[in-house]
Parts: sequence; structure tokens; C-alpha cells
Amino acid sequence: MRLSATLGLVALIGAGAAFAQTAAPAAQPARTVEFELREDGRLIGAPTLTVQVGRPTAVTVGGTYALRLRLDAEPDTDGDGIVPYVVRSTLLRSGDGARTTAPAMTVVQGMPARIRLASADGADLSIGVLVH
Repeated sequence: MRLSATLGLVALIGAGAAFAQTAAPAAQPARTVEFELREDGRLIGAPTLTVQVGRPTAVTVGGTYALRLRLDAEPDTDGDGIVPYVVRSTLLRSGDGARTTAPAMTVVQGMPARIRLASADGADLSIGVLVH
């Protein structure tokens, strides 16, 4: 009786340990992000970046701005197979490093997105993003 109770306890502990282990999420492949920046309607720059999902990257845009960008995958909550991405960006003036704006937008791969906003210094900015 004591042996079977001990074996049962060992089996229960082993089963609990098996349930506690979860599979690591699959690594997302790198994505290509086309970024376009316009100031007062004038094209400042349109860099194309290869971005690893979840890791920040940076680039200078048109010699006027420095861009920090991070692409995060959101869960497919409705099960339709479409994974939305959140593009988080920070735009800094190249000369003094002053933060101009820091928009974030949710996009779907293959569908262009654009936002218009005023920067901290009053400029009319337009930011376009396309994730491949």
C-alpha cells in the first residue's frame, strides 16, 4: 500500500512537471518594412528596412530625422490567420536629438497604413508604413 501511494505521488508530480512545461513560441521571421515620412507634404525619406519582430532598429531619414522602429506581432485573436503587427516608432531631430513624435499603429501585413499628425515643433507629418 505504501509503495503504490509513493508511486502514485511520483507519477502525479511527474505529470504536473510535464504540464508546467510549455513549448517556446516559434520565432517570427524577419519582415520588410517600407516606411515613408513626409513633412508639410514634402517627402523627407522612404527607407526600406529588414526588421526582426520584437527587436528595435534605427535609421536616419532624409538627414533630418532619426527613426527608431520596433515591430511587434499581436496574437491572432479571431483565428482568421491574419496576424496584426504594432509598429512603434520614435522620430527624433537629427541635429539635437529632440523627440519630435512617437506614434504607434496597428497594421496588417501587405496592407499600407498612413497617419497624419503634428510634431512637437508644429510640423505637419505624414507617416506611411507597409509590412511585407
